[in-house]
Amino acid sequence: MVFGTVVGSFADKLGRKFNCILYGVLYGMDCLAKHVPSYWVLMCGRLAGGMATSILFSAFESWVICEHDKVRQLILLKLIPGIFSSWVVPLK
Repeated sequence: MVFGTVVGSFADKLGRKFNCILYGVLYGMDCLAKHVPSYWVLMCGRLAGGMATSILFSAFESWVICEHDKVRQLILLKLIPGIFSSWVVPLK
């Protein structure tokens, strides 16, 4: 909850692509920390995982929209609804 409020400003300052790469690095650190038998390494990994989760739920969608705004092609305008609707699993 703490990192969710500042992730958006990091994306604006450093760039959305960099923020998405940072997600991969932080999540990788979280996964690696789970294999070390040290409490403090595990806690640092959990902190990195929390930051990565905040980035996951904010940066990727805004990166798609930002790239669409840069290109401004009709083909992408038709693809955007399909991209977002494919992320949602229909309930049966």
